[in-house]
Amino acid sequence: MDWVDRLREAVSATGKQSAVAAKADVDESALSDILRRKTDNPRLQTLIRVCAVCNVTVGWVLGEKGFELGPADFAFLGDVDDWIETKRQLRSQDAEGTRPSTIANARDARFEKELPAVATLRGETFVDENELRQRAIPPEYQSDGANAVYHTDGDSMIDAGILDGDILFVRRTRNPTVANGHIVVGLLDGTFTVKRFQTENGAITLTSESLGRHTITINEDAERFLLIGIVVGLSRDFLRR
Repeated sequence: MDWVDRLREAVSATGKQSAVAAKADVDESALSDILRRKTDNPRLQTLIRVCAVCNVTVGWVLGEKGFELGPADFAFLGDVDDWIETKRQLRSQDAEGTRPSTIANARDARFEKELPAVATLRGETFVDENELRQRAIPPEYQSDGANAVYHTDGDSMIDAGILDGDILFVRRTRNPTVANGHIVVGLLDGTFTVKRFQTENGAITLTSESLGRHTITINEDAERFLLIGIVVGLSRDFLRR
């Protein structure tokens, strides 16, 4: 089916050809020539008017395909999702009267503003040498918002199923409210790390999930920890082991 077939189908579904031409304020013979393929290059304005009467788009008639979402699009959608989730949680806290004090609220406001992927909380930039920029992200993790790839070094998260050398697919976020309770990647005192992230009333804790579980409490004001993103999936190269 080409564009003429689609236009003919739209006109037939709407009514008689003469009635469509009249409503579209186009010459009936001109529309007839188009539908009978006697006109190779019809006026665009004629197509626009006929499509409007038939309640279809010119793009549909011409066979234009819808846009595809790429990694950058999913990253943007992930940021929007973060923002929505933060607003939902704050509204719930307001309704319950459990939202933190004014000082804590000021911290929330600072964190609610998403920072660029290469920016620290002070606005400094760093080169993220841990990111595997050439590694492809599987579609199932792209659909979860993954837009960065990292690999693990160590066994501090083996009880969470993350082994040394695993490839991690990460959805970047700087929002601690959204990352709360998730396994995240970040920089702790400048060193790349993978931990269970918790935040409450401005206090941040990072927990290893292995034998002899160890928890680190972060002094937020010292800005020792830079959140990079949430782990949404992993892969394992068995031949590498």
